[in-house]
Amino acid sequence: MQFGPFLLSGALMSFFDDLSDKVSETIDSVKQKFSSEKLFNFAADVATKKMGTSNWDGLSPYLIAQFFEVAPVDNNGRRTWKRKIGSKVVKAPFVGDGTLSVQLAWQSPFENMSSENAAPNAAALLQSGQLNSILNAFTPDAFDTLKNKSQEYLSQYEGRTGLTKLNSIQTFNGMQPLDISGTLLFRAWNDGLTEVETPLNQFIEWALPVELSADSALVSAAKTVTQDKDASQDDKVDAHVQALMPSRAPVKIGMTFMGKTYLPLVIESFDFPITSPINPNGHHVCVALNVKLCSLTAIDRNDWRNL
Repeated sequence: MQFGPFLLSGALMSFFDDLSDKVSETIDSVKQKFSSEKLFNFAADVATKKMGTSNWDGLSPYLIAQFFEVAPVDNNGRRTWKRKIGSKVVKAPFVGDGTLSVQLAWQSPFENMSSENAAPNAAALLQSGQLNSILNAFTPDAFDTLKNKSQEYLSQYEGRTGLTKLNSIQTFNGMQPLDISGTLLFRAWNDGLTEVETPLNQFIEWALPVELSADSALVSAAKTVTQDKDASQDDKVDAHVQALMPSRAPVKIGMTFMGKTYLPLVIESFDFPITSPINPNGHHVCVALNVKLCSLTAIDRNDWRNL
């Protein structure tokens, strides 16, 4: 019996060793299942909860649009866009009719080659048969034979047109960037500040310029000339760029919705209903924000596949 405590201690050690091995195996399994990108997205989601967002429990995640700031990266000499590290995430569902619009410009460069464009009035009179009545008004009765032959010839043009498949060929002349428009819903269950105001203000900050210089380009150029002579060459280049374009444009964002990720996008316009309901603290509790997003460039089929 005196060896009982030692046997019990050994059993406990064996149990904890087995438990440690199982925990290690679980951690390794999680590491294999989650790529660095997924872990990054998880961290972004955690940051979102810290930032504050509406509670959408019970709603499918595919129906909730996620917005985040993106930055350009060099991918083997090709410029691509990815979510910016540390970027906050704004979540809101689209309500009503959210639309994705692509406008393609097709036109016929040969439409001016038809006879209607060469002599539009004469062609219209020939096609409609009205030229015969004009001929009757100006041709004397003594020239009945000439008139009859002229009418017989002109009547052949009635009901015919100069439009052909050749001069109506459509050619692709360009396209506009992709447009996404709809209404984002921000609403609060508990706290209007963290669930509505904070994510809404973040979205509006993305839409606005990062900074507008208070000085004119001329003043900025004068500051560049009088800069410290000991500044490095890189600093001088940056100063000249700052003098030419002293302000900073709005950032580019990305959007994930219904399993597709669109990036980079710019916020072209938004309508903020300032008379939306508020709580006793003056914070909005429900805001329907009309937005229009636009892709940075026109897209092709490869871009669509990469969504």
